[in-house]
This record gives sequence, structure tokens and C-alpha cells, in this order.
Amino acid sequence: MAGTVMPAPKFIGLDNNANPVSGGKLYTYVAGTTTPQATYTDVNLSVANTNPVILDSAGRATVFLSGTSYKFVLADADDVTLWTQDNVQAVAPFSTNLDIQGVAGENILSGQACYLSDGSGALTAGRWYLADADNAYSSSTPQVAMAPDAVDAGETGTFRLQGAVTKANAQADFVVGDTYFVSATAGLLSLSPGTNLRVMGQADSTTTIVISPNPPNIATTPTFIDGITVTSTDAGAAAAPYLDLYRESASPAASDQLGEIKFSGEDSVGNKQLYARVYGQIADPTSTSEDGQVRVSVVSAGTETLMLVLTETGQWLPDLTTQDIGSTAKPWRNAYLAATGVVDWGNGNSTLTASSGKLTLSGSGAGTLEVKGAVLPTVSNTPALGSSSLMWADLFLGDGAVVNFNNGDVTITHSTNTLTFAGASSGYIFNDGNVGIGTASPNTRLTVTGSASSIQLYHDVCSIRFASTPNRTNSWFVGANISDTVNGGFIIGTGADINTGTERIRIDSSGNVSLANANTMLGWVTTDNFTPAGGNPTPHYGLGRGAFGTNTVGISGYAGLALYTTGTERMRVPAAGGVQAVTTISVGNATPASTGAGITFPASQSASSDANTLDDYEEGTWTPTDGSGAGLTFTQAMGSYTKIGRLVHLIGFVQYPSTANGNTATIGGFPFAVANADSAQGHSTIGYSSDDTNARYLLPNKNTTNGVIYRNTGVGATNANLSGDYVYFGTTYPVA
Repeated sequence: MAGTVMPAPKFIGLDNNANPVSGGKLYTYVAGTTTPQATYTDVNLSVANTNPVILDSAGRATVFLSGTSYKFVLADADDVTLWTQDNVQAVAPFSTNLDIQGVAGENILSGQACYLSDGSGALTAGRWYLADADNAYSSSTPQVAMAPDAVDAGETGTFRLQGAVTKANAQADFVVGDTYFVSATAGLLSLSPGTNLRVMGQADSTTTIVISPNPPNIATTPTFIDGITVTSTDAGAAAAPYLDLYRESASPAASDQLGEIKFSGEDSVGNKQLYARVYGQIADPTSTSEDGQVRVSVVSAGTETLMLVLTETGQWLPDLTTQDIGSTAKPWRNAYLAATGVVDWGNGNSTLTASSGKLTLSGSGAGTLEVKGAVLPTVSNTPALGSSSLMWADLFLGDGAVVNFNNGDVTITHSTNTLTFAGASSGYIFNDGNVGIGTASPNTRLTVTGSASSIQLYHDVCSIRFASTPNRTNSWFVGANISDTVNGGFIIGTGADINTGTERIRIDSSGNVSLANANTMLGWVTTDNFTPAGGNPTPHYGLGRGAFGTNTVGISGYAGLALYTTGTERMRVPAAGGVQAVTTISVGNATPASTGAGITFPASQSASSDANTLDDYEEGTWTPTDGSGAGLTFTQAMGSYTKIGRLVHLIGFVQYPSTANGNTATIGGFPFAVANADSAQGHSTIGYSSDDTNARYLLPNKNTTNGVIYRNTGVGATNANLSGDYVYFGTTYPVA
């Protein structure tokens, strides 16, 4: 008989990093239970180990098993469970076959590999089925065995856990000395490990295999010396060697780690040390919409730190906001982004977005861009700074800054509190809009404000021109001729300037005013327009436009001050005092009447707080209405009123309809509300009534637009009392 692989002479407990578990604890139980079951320190099974078995500093212990099945639980020195392995069989003597009886769940041929089902895959738990590497439950996780003889489905047969078995007829000849695994072809073995790796045993001839006792599923971390190579001989372009780290979990959840590659070495004192790790993780296990991530961590200052995450959306994300891309010593050369790529700082605090050949800087930081050095266009005299639809709000320049147009053709230079314009040989034109000096809100073309506001022009001859367009011939100027002591002074004229224009008014240095044409503007004239009644024409001073008597204000020693328009006298202040108006006088911006004479007040009263000021006068008609609430319609109704200041006098006439209504008789519709005071109920009379007994006087109600008709008994009359009667009335009251 051929030899077999030597079993481990010592039990060695390893942690999840394949390091020995110093001081670890191995708990031993009856298979499938939590009932403690002893192991032994000698082959004669005479001295039992402690339970748990305490491992030495190298994680080792001597463990002999009795001829039954065990469940092992390995924990570290702090009783943290590292792994659990159930249904562990004792190693039988070398020449002994270890068989058990079981019920087949399907037809099993002689020499086929099989496993004990736990019910997974909708099979019957506790029955034996053909082993298959396509599923973990049929290969890597359960108890496996081989059938030395055929067993039909539902029948009890023999299943060999250890010993030699002749291959099945469908099995290819074995390679002597090679290890065989459960294959993806149900019941057969393969030299290549399947998707769910499970060792079955070692061939000792071309037709027989020696089953490994409780064949391992390689659940612990294997160690490879000098590396591992995965080779594929498949000639297809789609096939390639792969490493599949499969986490078989019945309850997958987000953040579950799927598998990892660790990069370890020794530290300065010879301890094994993890330095970096790459691992996969579930982001969303939902069927048909699963998401996953790849994460990279490194050890920094002795602590493992997650550094980079490749998300399910294709994003590479740092795990810390302090991480950099490149460094000052190792910078990246180029960064290529898509046509609509975005560079985002601080989760939207500032973003740089590409679109349609332009970059847009925006965000909660108000889109501030700080530049160290010059900002230059790629083409001279072509790009614009802003546009007619997208304009910059403010431009801040430093002390001494220069705005340079066309390489010095025109410059605007700053110095302390001063702007200097230079280089414009054709002068400076401010086209449209207002200019303010000392104010940010100019309301004219040029507004100058300040405690010492002035505009100073320095030259022997200076002038300012007024025209609707720059080249308009019909223009005016004001100026001063400083150098000419005879013809100099302040001059107003028409034309472009003092040198080429026509003088109209001059004020000399002594304060004398002279006109170019004394007959048209200002002068000593004689006109009968100022002749008082019964008087004679005398010389007068006049000021106006056009010939005197057209639009003129004139004054004489006895005629007084008179105002004319279109040659007609409108108002006069006689020398003796008072004001004479030819027609009406209006107040409060009211339009004066075109006929008659009088004072015109505005339609809406402009009330004065002065008790001695008359601020309103109005006349009109009004229509009395039923104010009793009965909704009567008078057979006849008419009235008129006069309002002088706050006092209203109104008269009226009504004829009551035939009615039996008992409401108090009330005349409504007053044109103005009665003041809200008892004294405001005024004086009222009823001049005539067809029933004097029931209608003696009308009393206005304060703070209303109506008045009550009272009987001779001093009580209010009813509508029925006045049924069909005529009532003529008048009242005077103050308004609100």
C-alpha cells in the first residue's frame, strides 16, 4: 500500500492573519452540540486535556482524539472566537478504512465523491448527495466522503470518511502522488481546485485514492513561499487566470467586506506588521441592482487608515479631506476632464465647471478667483472682460494702478485721492449718463457735492459749451475772459466758445451787467402797458422774453409791479400795496378757471394745520337717499351744497313713498361725513313739510353721512309717519 500525507503531530492555532494564537483556547464539544467532549494528551487516551485546551506561546498543543466526532471552537486569549469547525473525525490507523452508514439522497455510483447535506439547495438534510464544486454547500463547507459501493436513492449504504477507494468508472486515471479536489462535475475528482475548493485526498495508484481524514476546505489562510502564480492555458481572448474571493453569506448587507489582499512585512524589532490592504465591500446587495466598492488603506503612524474608495458610480474618493493629489515634490503633469467636467471644493463651496468652451467659477464662496501674477488673453485685442449680458459688479485696483488703453493711447492713473487722465489728443467724451464728483448718485449730467464743491478751469480764456450733440451749431456757452481787462468778464453767449461764439450777456469785474440787445432782454424802455388808469406812459424797468408787453414783468414808480403774458396784463401789485388779479387765482396747484374772477382750490382738499388759513371751497349738488336701512326709494330727491373750509351747508328736498315701515326716518347720502363730535351735529331746519307734526327738524348724526328727522315731540319720526310726505330741509355742520 502507498504512503499517505502525515497528519499534523501538533495542533497549531492560527488567527485570521495566519499568526500563531499565543495563549489561545481550543474548546472541544460533541459534534453538532455544545456538550463538552474530552481530548487527551497521550495516544492511550489516559490523560485528558483541560477543556478548553490552552495553547502555548507558539499556539501549539498536543491533542489526541477518541473514535468519535467533534466540534472545535478556537478562541484567542481574551476568549474572542476566531473560528468554529464541526463534525471533525479522529484519524484512523494507517491501514483502517473509516466507514459510516447513511441514506443516499440520489443514486450514487461506486467510487463517486459525495457530501452530507444540511438542506441547502432544496435538498433533504441528513442525506448524502454527489459532491459538486459549483456550490459551497456541496463542496467546501459540508462533511465529504466517497462511496466504496453503489447506493440507490433512499437506500442505506456505506460512505467512507477515511481510507482507500477505487475510482468511479467515469473518473480518469489518477496521477500517483497528486492531490485531488472535488470537481465541478458532480461526483468526480479533479487535479484543479473548483470554484469552491475542497481537498478530497491523494492518489496512491492510477485507480485508487487515499481519502484525507475529514478533507480540509482550506478555510484558514495558506502560506506560499516566494509567491504564487495563477496560469491559464485557455486560448480564448475572454478567458484569463483569476482569483475569486467569495464570501458565501445567507444574509449579505451593505458594508460587508468580501475579501482582501494584505501587504505585510516585519517592523524594526522583527514583528509581523500590516502595511497596506486592498479589499472589496458591498455597497448594496439588492438583487439585480447590486453595488460594490474597492477600498485601499495604508498604515500611517502605526494605525491603518482608509485612504481611497472606488465607488459603484466610478468615482475615486478620498476618505479624508486632508489628502492630496500629488505633492510639491511629486506633482502630476496633466489632468484631463470631460467636456462638462467639474472641479468641486468643499462639497459645493466653490466649483469650477466646464461648458461650451468656457470655465464657470461659482459656489457659496461668491465665485472669488485669486490670481498671483498677470492674467493674459491668448489673443491680443479680441477677448472681452465680461459682456453686455454678463457684467462684472466691481473692479478693485491698488494704489498707483493704471488703466491703459491701446498701449498708452489713453491712460487713467491713480495717485492718492486723484485720478489723472492722459494721452487723449481729441479730448475726453463721457457719452450719455450722469457724472458725479463727491457723490455716488448724480442726478444730472454733472453733479458736484461736498463741503467745498467747485469746478476750476485754468486758462486765460475758459468756457463750457451746452449742446444737444457734440457738433451741433445751435449751442450755448458760458465762460470767462481773464486776460482782457476791457472786454473781459463772465460771458454768456451762443455758439461753440468765447473765441468763435456770439456774446449775449456780460458781467464785468465791477458787477455791472450788460446785454447784447437791451430791447429784447433787459433794458430801460418806455411802454404804455404799464400806464395806470388815467395816467401817462412813463419809463419803466422791464424783464421778459421778446418785446415788452409779450411775456414781461415790469415795474414803475407809481404803477407798481405788473405781470403780462401774450401781451395781456394778468396780475398787478400796485405801488400802494395789495394784489390785483385780472381773472382767477389758484392755490394748491389747482388749475385756475378760464373765465370769471376768484380763487380756485384743488379738487382734493390740501388741509392746512393753520387755524387762520382758508384751505378749501367747493360747490355742488347731491342726491338724498334713504339712510334708515329700510331700502326705500324716494319718489323725488334733490339737493345742493357749499363747503367753505371745514364747514358744509347743504339743502335738500325729498318725497317719501307710501310705506308702513317703522324704521326711524333718516336722510342719507350727505356729500361729506359729519365730524365725530357731539357739537358737530350742527344747526338744522325743515323749511316745509306736508306734515309739520311728524317732521320738525333734521339732526345730523356725528361721524356719518346722514341725519335723523325728528317730530315736534322730540322723538325720531318713522318712515310710516312720513309716508307720501314732502320734506324740504337745510343743515350746516363741520366735516370730519
